[in-house]
Amino acid sequence: MKYALIAAVCLVMVIPIITMIKKGSFLKSLFISAFQGLASLLAVNALGLLTGITVAINWYTVAASVCLGIPACISMLILDIIL
Repeated sequence: MKYALIAAVCLVMVIPIITMIKKGSFLKSLFISAFQGLASLLAVNALGLLTGITVAINWYTVAASVCLGIPACISMLILDIIL
């Protein structure tokens, strides 16, 4: 079960990369997506002072936000609210 979860996470992280390669502007899309994900993670933590809901900044959350962008940050925020 553990290896299936790791394989699924790796597959989800590779899908945006494949899409960017097919699009033709790989580096531009990669940097824009990484910047948007990181900016959204930092915005959530900055607004956490007002809302009381923050996402911890560590290597895993930064990697997920950089690789998957804004949807990863939203997913982590929803999981933090639920759990």
